[in-house]
Amino acid sequence: MCEALIPTHVTSRPQIDTPDRLEPAPVLPAGGPGEPPRYAEARRAGEAAIREGRVAAFTVAGGQGTRLGFDGPKGAFRISPIRNAPLFQLFAEQLRGTARRFGRLPRWYVMTSPLNDDETRAFFEEHAYFGLPRDEVVFFRQRQMAVFLPDGRIALSEKHRVALSPDGHGGSLRALAESGALEDMRARGIDYISYFQVDNPLVRAIDPLFVGLHVVEKSEMSSKAVTKADDLERVGNFCLADGKLTVIEYSDMPESLARAKNPDGSRRFDAGSIAIHILNREFVERMTSADSAIRLPWHRADKKVPVVDDAGRKVVPDGPNVVKLEMFVFDA
Repeated sequence: MCEALIPTHVTSRPQIDTPDRLEPAPVLPAGGPGEPPRYAEARRAGEAAIREGRVAAFTVAGGQGTRLGFDGPKGAFRISPIRNAPLFQLFAEQLRGTARRFGRLPRWYVMTSPLNDDETRAFFEEHAYFGLPRDEVVFFRQRQMAVFLPDGRIALSEKHRVALSPDGHGGSLRALAESGALEDMRARGIDYISYFQVDNPLVRAIDPLFVGLHVVEKSEMSSKAVTKADDLERVGNFCLADGKLTVIEYSDMPESLARAKNPDGSRRFDAGSIAIHILNREFVERMTSADSAIRLPWHRADKKVPVVDDAGRKVVPDGPNVVKLEMFVFDA
């Protein structure tokens, strides 16, 4: 598969065809004062699903804390201003709070990578799983892909070691299937997966209203959005493409559309993706089944990564020097 992607994604850039008919995606307002009356019904549905054990938390945690100036798994980064608590602890405390409120502890699935799997498991052990039962936290690893030089050759991280990188957050769906996590969910009666990424300390790991809206709307995948900070903010854009809901990554969004305004002067494409989703377990099973005709597309990412040059010397680049291939979960 890697070889087939070289001519289309490495030595040349994939052609991104923006749909001719691109419209802003419909969005539901946030909950709170003045919320629509039907939100009460949705909140009850979400709370019922949580009490019945039908909702699990899923954290994508395969990254290292390098960009944060931290040596270790990103989830071990201490971020809270007063207690200096790590990200993993914040999520664990939310799950314990959910258990106290609803009488049911959501099962927690944590996706690591070969880069940080051992360290992540050791970190949980060191902190006694932050008060959670060990058998309610499930670790599994995502796949990796080779990293390429722009000329199509595979990059080396050391003289005799191929440079590897996780296959993107879209690879999390395949990892759920290959690890047996989906089978575990089915056996336990878990129908809804609350997906979030590890580097978001503000996320609600289990949000009753969000779960409930997903349930009452009979959705297979639901996403949270925020109002964009500016026209060209580096977030995905929720859109309708020929009537179908999609996300156009900021790098693929035509600038003319990103800057488009409504008659009242407000931003036309204003819903930005923050990588928080609810997915039906059965939907992920269909997406990842061996006979599924649906495959997530690969995306090119130009990155700055230390590599070994032709003379066997480690080179730290000043700018992007390699190509990583990734899948995006919002393409589901």
